[in-house]
Amino acid sequence: MEMPVPKDVFMRALRRAALGLGSVEALRAHLGVQMSALCSWMEGETPPPTTIFLRVVDLLADEELAAIKQGMRGQSAVG
Repeated sequence: MEMPVPKDVFMRALRRAALGLGSVEALRAHLGVQMSALCSWMEGETPPPTTIFLRVVDLLADEELAAIKQGMRGQSAVG
């Protein structure tokens, strides 16, 4: 049985992705969606389509991986 996803999970992921890209407009352009739809998802009015949410998750994973790699480079320079 599929468990419902709390809407704050979508909201936090979208906000973090916008922060990572530099703006809500940059996230809108990256996802190729209308601003009204993105704002609705970010405000928790409606959940994003699964395909959009998975693209956001991929974006956040790429951002996290880049941060980890950057940290490893910094550690190797120190050590």
